Amino acid sequence: MSEFSDIQKRVLGLTTEHLAHYDEAGSQFLLTPQTLSAFKQLKSAAANAGFNLALISAYRGYDRQRIIWEGKLDGTRKVHDDNGVTIDLSHLGDEEKIAAIIRFSAIPGLSRHHLGTDIDIFDANVMSKNQVMLEPFEVETGGPFAPMHEWLDEQIEQGQACGFVRPFKEGSVTIAPERWHLSFQAEADALLAHLTPELLVKLWQAYPIALKDKLIASCDQYYRFFKG
Repeated sequence: MSEFSDIQKRVLGLTTEHLAHYDEAGSQFLLTPQTLSAFKQLKSAAANAGFNLALISAYRGYDRQRIIWEGKLDGTRKVHDDNGVTIDLSHLGDEEKIAAIIRFSAIPGLSRHHLGTDIDIFDANVMSKNQVMLEPFEVETGGPFAPMHEWLDEQIEQGQACGFVRPFKEGSVTIAPERWHLSFQAEADALLAHLTPELLVKLWQAYPIALKDKLIASCDQYYRFFKG
């Protein structure tokens, strides 16, 4: 990986050397030290409000994201729409397949989980981790996690969410809002300033993934989707 600088490796999910380990309910997670400190503060605030804010995922490296990406392309992992209905990719063209997948799963190299600043959360008072599906119905009004997310909405709006925000915009037709996904904004933004389309092309050439040629040909487009 010598062709990439240390900061580029961090942005692209190619290293874990800078991350801190966190054990929660027997599961191991990796986050940047600053993000971990902020998460513990948010978790404490949530507990005071009656919620058990817990992690589903945190850091996810490039190789892990590639496995998810290729599993969705080859049909071994489910791809679903905004209503949780499974999409059959077998009859779609390459661009349509990519569009269907990136609604809820990032292209390797473009996952915010590479940064160690982004987390997927749930309320462990409501159900156990292995029951969580990370689908929209769980977090929408009337869903099992809606009360915690309504509380989070208030904290974010008031600037009291310990630096966390929801990074995906409501109303986007490209990337779903994913209310379960939070980002430690200041550190994430600082890291993402180093991400460019040219760096992505370099990454995919060095560490190829399925549909690499299509991704490289439309790199600027997918980069714009990611940056919003």
